[in-house]
Amino acid sequence: MNKFEKIVGDLYLLKVPFSNVWTGVILCTGEADGSGRKVLIDSSNQKERVDDTIVPALAEMGLSLSDISDLLCTHTHGDHVGGHARIRELAPSVKIWCYDKSLPKMRDPLKYNKAIRAVFPAYSPAPSVGLTGIEPDEVIGDDAVVAGRFRLIPAAGHDTDTVCWLDTVTGTLVCGDSLQANGTDSQGMALYMDLPSYQATLRRLLNLGADNLITGHDYNPVGISAFGRENVTKYLETCSELVAFYDGFIRAMYACGKSEPEIAEALIDAVHGVHPSYLFLALLTVDSHIREIKKERA
Repeated sequence: MNKFEKIVGDLYLLKVPFSNVWTGVILCTGEADGSGRKVLIDSSNQKERVDDTIVPALAEMGLSLSDISDLLCTHTHGDHVGGHARIRELAPSVKIWCYDKSLPKMRDPLKYNKAIRAVFPAYSPAPSVGLTGIEPDEVIGDDAVVAGRFRLIPAAGHDTDTVCWLDTVTGTLVCGDSLQANGTDSQGMALYMDLPSYQATLRRLLNLGADNLITGHDYNPVGISAFGRENVTKYLETCSELVAFYDGFIRAMYACGKSEPEIAEALIDAVHGVHPSYLFLALLTVDSHIREIKKERA
């Protein structure tokens, strides 16, 4: 059985099975701040995982969904909000928070799931048809604080509504997918849809001074966490160095007349990634670089 694993202080990580990897759900028990207020960040990839993974893992901690006071999310991709509707169904007392830039997607995640795949339809899988939208209880903006300790840090790049949550009690940055490094084994390489925003996010997070960080997946080659400011800095610097490498590689191949699929396949090889069943995520990253190249030439 998958269990919540202690990260630091009163923060725990649950690795929920997702495709050939996992997606993370964070639990805060509220012990470190004395409030006892229990918070979940993200809800995994589908309603079935709430029943067969999240609920049993909470029970192992002596908790039920009804003990959770607040549900946050790092962004509205299906593998991070796929369980939101089921949590609301099972525990309507849970207060669901939503970043203002996430609101349309939270209301209809399936529509957005389809839109992402429509960019490169020949290289994309079928939509995740089980996604169900919800109306959140509270909509918040940049730098809002939830549960007296979780500060919303805007972190666009991976997507327009990507955020980190800075736990001001433990100094831990809950990153979701905001930091990509070389991506996961299911992606082949990093996924960011807006290159300038991703670069700005990396600079912002480097200046934040977080003591620890935890991500939503196991990213190559940096892993899932960093503890201590020096290691957090190294993690972020590695992500920045990889973006610079991607940019140089993509520019060189584009100058040689290579197509976006050819560039994506070659870049996956260059970073020693695993070639995914569908190339659309890698293509979105390559396309974000090529758009900037075209702007420079215009």
